[in-house]
Amino acid sequence: MATTQHLVAVTRAARTLLSEAAPDALLAGSVEDHAALVGELQALVNLATAVQDTAIASLAALETELAEDGTLVETRRVPGHVSPSTRPGRLRRAVPLRGARGAPGP
Repeated sequence: MATTQHLVAVTRAARTLLSEAAPDALLAGSVEDHAALVGELQALVNLATAVQDTAIASLAALETELAEDGTLVETRRVPGHVSPSTRPGRLRRAVPLRGARGAPGP
């Protein structure tokens, strides 16, 4: 079974391989070859998007809690759990919103 570390390594390797091969490979080939490449790249994008969606859902299910002894413990929530930090009115903003003139938002 693959781990997240394995998926990170495979993703980096695929990105490197594709970026190294692309410049030279695109100089030659027929219309059919290019059409096949476009189709395969779209399939790769679709797969990467599906894996990314699953990773986002998995990340959202992880929460860090303070244990009784003062240590931080990661817990995984079951699907459908609503975290206190994501309930309406309690969302945290990573970047403050700004008004039309650049003034701090609400």
